[in-house]
Amino acid sequence: MKIVDHNGNRIHASAVGTPYEGASTGRRLSTWGLSGAGPNMAVSGSLASLRARSRELTRNNPNAEAGVESYVSNLIGTGIIPRWRLEDQNLKTEVQQLWADWTEEADANGALDFYGLQALASRALIDSGEVLARFRPRYPGDLLSVPLQIQLLESDHLDETYESIAPNGNPIRMGIEFDKNIGKRTAYWVFRDHPGE
Repeated sequence: MKIVDHNGNRIHASAVGTPYEGASTGRRLSTWGLSGAGPNMAVSGSLASLRARSRELTRNNPNAEAGVESYVSNLIGTGIIPRWRLEDQNLKTEVQQLWADWTEEADANGALDFYGLQALASRALIDSGEVLARFRPRYPGDLLSVPLQIQLLESDHLDETYESIAPNGNPIRMGIEFDKNIGKRTAYWVFRDHPGE
């Protein structure tokens, strides 16, 4: 095949290289590391450092902090609010009131409402790459409008160095247990207390 430039002049094939410049092996890219590692292997062993650097950047760089705040604001706004499609107006009013009451009590730590939890979870996704939400069923004697609260846990609670086989035969990779047959996440192996405290 003859390769020509826009004026019709012949171009030697060695000058063209690969179809994608990023895949070439010339002087500029010869020291760029290449890896075919999957997403888990790529962060295995360095996840704590990546999280710490990401958090340090947003804590100490006003531009990074502003970017995170802007992203969270655009993602969540004033909160993701459900709309009830119920024909019975009395039931609809009752469900809306129950929701409004629950959103004020949703945080297991008692610091935020449900919409604040949404913003905090979104921020954690940017700062840390993930966040854990733990559903905490409550007793009727706790006098909550709905006997359920949500506890957000920083991703540090998840032990990313824990690799094993659970007693039921499920593989555990980076603190996450997967079903041995279909690969679905079945459990998270977490520290009881934050390991940084």
